[in-house]
Amino acid sequence: ELCGGGPSLGTLFWLGGSGQRPDNELIRRFCNALHAEGVTLTVHALHHERGLRELPTRIEKTPGAVWLGGHSAGGGAAATLIERVRVRGLVLINPCPPGQRARVRSLTIFGENDGGGRFACDNDALVHASCCSPPGGADAVTLIARQGDHSIRYNPDDGDKDAHSASEKTRQMNLAVAKEVAAFLGASR
Repeated sequence: ELCGGGPSLGTLFWLGGSGQRPDNELIRRFCNALHAEGVTLTVHALHHERGLRELPTRIEKTPGAVWLGGHSAGGGAAATLIERVRVRGLVLINPCPPGQRARVRSLTIFGENDGGGRFACDNDALVHASCCSPPGGADAVTLIARQGDHSIRYNPDDGDKDAHSASEKTRQMNLAVAKEVAAFLGASR
């Protein structure tokens, strides 16, 4: 369970990718960036496979605003699970498979070097956002992390990902992503 400081935006149930530990580097960087942005969000990081079994019951018992999110296979599972649980919205990072249409507001973050390059970006900002309201669906926001990899690390040459994990560019990118996530969560109150 990870928390930040500032106004509470509820609880996020987070599904890690297939085979990933629930407390992996991505979720730690994500929570630290949200904390730096002044967001209070209780995050329950769950193991992808085991978390799916217990998630509907845990969500139902959680008071206040509840969000569902995940990374990679966990993001794909969260997007599928949305039809069976009641949550305020989705926050996904490089979901696999991508492209699920949700009945709730959704924020999907793609690394430019991991599928995000297919989206048109018209500026050189570290994070590019676009929003659409598909027919019959809820608002969908897409963020593209410039030179981002699968775990939203600044990784322009797709080389040694571990060398980029703690780089200043990765920290700046994560803070820019957190600012957009905070705006998304706050706008959905």
